[in-house]
Amino acid sequence: MFQTFVWNDSPLLNSDSSNTAHWTVSLPVRLEAWLGLTECESGFGPLLFLQSSLLLSSLRARISVADRTDTRGRPAIVEIPLVSPAQRVTPPRQMVRASRPHPELKLLVRDDAGEALTDQATLGVCLNGWREIDAVFPAEADITLQVGQRANGRLGSSLVARGELTFARGCSLRLEFAFPDRASASGMDVPIAPTGRAVSLPERATRVTWAGDPYLSVSLVDDSGVPLGEERFIGPGLAS
Repeated sequence: MFQTFVWNDSPLLNSDSSNTAHWTVSLPVRLEAWLGLTECESGFGPLLFLQSSLLLSSLRARISVADRTDTRGRPAIVEIPLVSPAQRVTPPRQMVRASRPHPELKLLVRDDAGEALTDQATLGVCLNGWREIDAVFPAEADITLQVGQRANGRLGSSLVARGELTFARGCSLRLEFAFPDRASASGMDVPIAPTGRAVSLPERATRVTWAGDPYLSVSLVDDSGVPLGEERFIGPGLAS
């Protein structure tokens, strides 16, 4: 079963909080999209319906828990999942119209500066029906993470993490239309992840067996455990 994120129109986390860490990283994102073509013979040009879905990379917070910053003992390491496999963002369906009938369709993903993030693919001459699009591209993301400690009475303590992922550079699906009479080609960009649009990483918790108010540091790791960016020291665990 797929889990779906929703867009946030504005940041929800206070990035100045003492228990907050921030990274800017490049993450692989997979685009799954379905392009519906109708009215390919219309003199007004065909209608195109785009339903897209972005699958985010798996992501975990790796938290180091120590009784003091210069401890000689090995700190306890716990991990909290932030993005699970197959979690996705699904924007609303969009509709565009080409300027003339029977264009040859080409497409690629590019960022707001016009830089190509994928190779160009050719779908051929417009014919009514559906085309499936599947592409992987790098997305620059700002990730903000808040980590705190929550007391659970006789059950001990929990580490709690929640966050937000923001697309630092927007990306669009570039649709280009070429015509058999060699008239000037035309094209349009259909946004699939606008700049500054964010998704919330919901609160997750894990039990820890640690007394007092430990020092915490946190890093981001991918599904293979490879660190993304530098480890961040966020001080003693704070009540959440």
